[in-house]
Amino acid sequence: MFSSIQDVHAGLGSAGYITDEITATIVYLAARLHKPILLEGPPGSGKTELAYAVAKATSTEVERLQCFEGINEEKAIGKFDEALQRPSHRRCPGGMRNLFRWHEDVWRA
Repeated sequence: MFSSIQDVHAGLGSAGYITDEITATIVYLAARLHKPILLEGPPGSGKTELAYAVAKATSTEVERLQCFEGINEEKAIGKFDEALQRPSHRRCPGGMRNLFRWHEDVWRA
């Protein structure tokens, strides 16, 4: 991804994003450690633009989630239902053999 802090500067610069040493260092360390960068700030402070610049510099894409007061994890990404995630013979018509086959009746109301 980035081989050095200078590489971050160059990559973000080529994406049209001017950065300082602290931001470049944070981006570099997050990339090396495979950790996300959590940004907080007022509207127009450059949070989204930094994400787009990093994505452009690394030839990746941004998955954008617009947050607002009152949104929680369940509203943003859905609820994890552990029981639904476990395959079960009882919930699968035809048993495990047909677990990944299309069943028309599942989508009928």
